[in-house]
Amino acid sequence: MCSSDQTTLFLDINWGSSTEANRYRKALIGLLKLTRSEEHVKNYRPQLLVLTGNPAARQALVDFAYCISKGQSLMICGHVVPYPPSVSATACIRKLNHRLTDWLHEQKCKAFYCAVAHRSLRNGVQGLLQTVGLGKMQPNILMMGFKTDWVGECLRDYGEVLEYLGVIKDAFESNLAICIFRNTFEGLDHSALMMSQDDSLFLKLPDLMLSDTKSPLNDDFSRGVAPRIVRPNAATNPRRPSNVTTANVRGNVGKVNELKQTRSEGMLPIHHIYPRQNSEASIGKMKKSDFKKIKKNAPNSEFRTRTKNGVIDVWWLFDDGGLTLLIPYLLSMQGSYLQGAKMRVFTVCHNNVSVDQVRQKLEKMLKKFRIEFSQVIVLCDEDERELYAETVEEFETLVHSLTPEGQPCLINQSLQASAQPRTMRYLRTRELLLEYSSASNLVIVTLPLAHRELVFSPLYMIWLEMLSKDMPPTLFVRGNQTSVLTFYS
Repeated sequence: MCSSDQTTLFLDINWGSSTEANRYRKALIGLLKLTRSEEHVKNYRPQLLVLTGNPAARQALVDFAYCISKGQSLMICGHVVPYPPSVSATACIRKLNHRLTDWLHEQKCKAFYCAVAHRSLRNGVQGLLQTVGLGKMQPNILMMGFKTDWVGECLRDYGEVLEYLGVIKDAFESNLAICIFRNTFEGLDHSALMMSQDDSLFLKLPDLMLSDTKSPLNDDFSRGVAPRIVRPNAATNPRRPSNVTTANVRGNVGKVNELKQTRSEGMLPIHHIYPRQNSEASIGKMKKSDFKKIKKNAPNSEFRTRTKNGVIDVWWLFDDGGLTLLIPYLLSMQGSYLQGAKMRVFTVCHNNVSVDQVRQKLEKMLKKFRIEFSQVIVLCDEDERELYAETVEEFETLVHSLTPEGQPCLINQSLQASAQPRTMRYLRTRELLLEYSSASNLVIVTLPLAHRELVFSPLYMIWLEMLSKDMPPTLFVRGNQTSVLTFYS
């Protein structure tokens, strides 16, 4: 006879499943068939390798990239772990892969996590470019965040900036499209803001004997960086063009309306990964249910909360195969935080060019590709026009900050002189960006292309800084000259 206090034990045992075995077989057969298929522009899909580092520390970058892939195309979160390659590092990476894959699942993000161990960012990314993917399921776009502290890094350790610029150069030479995303006001690394006394888990890589906690490859929390408090900004601009088809640089034609930027300030969960015990073994003790116990106090939910009446400004400065137009189109579709957003296309022509003719050709092309747009605005850039005093002051301040006391400037003077016409062109473009797009929800700009010596110079970072400083979230895009759009159905 059984006692009344008898309890029933339920054992959580995985007995295996024929369904799982069949799913694996179908996936393998499908991948092999896909490998033998010929590539065609109608079958093009953006397959992203996103250099997130620890994805839990940079969820804003993960969320933004997922608005492009939406689970309909490949997305891989690449992580260069600052450990020297070794057997111990390999074991840690496998555990990280297991736990961060669970984290992506909890975030409802259909993506993969892939990590390599290396002390060098550039060498680690080269390893990722050579190994990630399988068959036709390989990345064709490299996405990375903008290095906001690049000026200070130039003075502290110029080699770290060269590593970052080397990644950009390697992407160009690997025939990959490249995207550089800058979230100007909030940034991308929010790990320093995630912690509170009530948290039971926190972000930290497992300890190894040869690990470098001060490595710039680590997130802010792991390096002990103090939380950065951002000054509030209304992010509105009363000077807005409305119903403008053609305009000169000074913006003297067309009506001016006020465009209010609508951004949500809700909070969404950022699940921390590692237990408070700082050891390699502690990673394996975590359970999936631990992800749900963390407080929902994420510092940034902008790219997960839908924005009503959004506006995407596309500055199409060069033809790169159409990727600069495809990405904003995908971001305006269902499943994105900018779903239903209006897309305005800007282009800049130079002297002795028919503005109306350029506008008509661009509108015809967009209609041919079935890309919906609200406006096409063609601006005429006058080469002889003088820059505003504020623009010159900003540029000179950046150049002066790259001149250590008692040492020569980090920018080669002959290189700066030879690139002066392009520098002036990008400075004038900055003035146009501030005038027309400073109140938009997203700005997409064609990434400047330069030769090797210029890419490895701080002058190239100055170009990117000037084009994105004090702007809404900005995405630099550069295709690999491969056509990604077709008007054939």
